[in-house]
Amino acid sequence: MASWWADAACADTDAELMFSTAADQQLIKRICRRCPVATECLIESLENQIQYGVWGGLTERERRVLLRKHPNRSSWRSLLQANSTTALV
Repeated sequence: MASWWADAACADTDAELMFSTAADQQLIKRICRRCPVATECLIESLENQIQYGVWGGLTERERRVLLRKHPNRSSWRSLLQANSTTALV
């Protein structure tokens, strides 16, 4: 498990909630907005092409859009730290 995970706002959240309905995903996205490691989480999901669940405040659909917009990107850190995720999707 990544070192940032212990600081995640969702660390104590039921993992099933992360991978369920659209309503649950909206709840998780609200948790992500106050998370101190949301960018690290999103980087992890994009660099490892994690397909399911909410990661770093983005749903799987939103991450697919981002991956399609930047198909040749191998490192996401500089892009994500320079921009808000909502501006990227």
